[in-house]
Amino acid sequence: FESVRIPELKKYWRPGSEHDEDVLVRTWNKLGCRKNIRVERDLTIDEISKVLKEFRQKLKSSKPDFFTIAVLGHGKRDSGTGIE
Repeated sequence: FESVRIPELKKYWRPGSEHDEDVLVRTWNKLGCRKNIRVERDLTIDEISKVLKEFRQKLKSSKPDFFTIAVLGHGKRDSGTGIE
């Protein structure tokens, strides 16, 4: 898979998320899903909606045995508590 991070959003990137993504992709590759892995990064809410609609269309024609959607996100630190 290719790294397609959006440079303009670099200030929002969470250090270490590339490793998390890499581990997930390697795991699904080991499980035999190599040709069916799709990675999207730094999406807006509209882009997420578009990707999910495309995914739904693909499901209609492919009839997979299973599917998984993994969303990697980062928390937002609460300024009052200091907790994410």
